[in-house]
Parts: sequence; structure tokens; C-alpha cells
Amino acid sequence: MINMEKKAYFSDRTLKIIKKFDYNELPMIGQLIADFFVLDNMTRKELFYFLNLLKKNHSDPEREKCLKNKKEL
Repeated sequence: MINMEKKAYFSDRTLKIIKKFDYNELPMIGQLIADFFVLDNMTRKELFYFLNLLKKNHSDPEREKCLKNKKEL
């Protein structure tokens, strides 16, 4: 059951976001996922804290708008 739930989450949300990237950016996405996978839980939490700081000053308004439109995702 858990594998079905993972597949549904990936296809229903994550895949829709990944499709918004250019093809040449996909290796970077793969590397981010692999790097995240090897981190311990404490470092994963720290990474999210750092990402939130970056988003406050460096977010693209058009991309934010795209993600907020839940019908599109």
C-alpha cells in the first residue's frame, strides 16, 4: 500500500512540478534528490530552514504564482 501511495504522490504532485523544468535542468533535480537522500534527518531539517531563508529574498514571482495555482498542479 505504501508504494502505491508514493507513486500516487509522485504522479499527482511531484511529477507535475518536475515537468515545469527545462530538460537541461533535470540532472540538477536528480542530483538534489540524491544529495537529499543521503543526508541525516537533522541536516534535512536544516536544509529546509536554509531554503526558506533563500525563498524570502530570491523567489521568482511567476514561479510562485504557478505553484499556488493548485488546479495547474
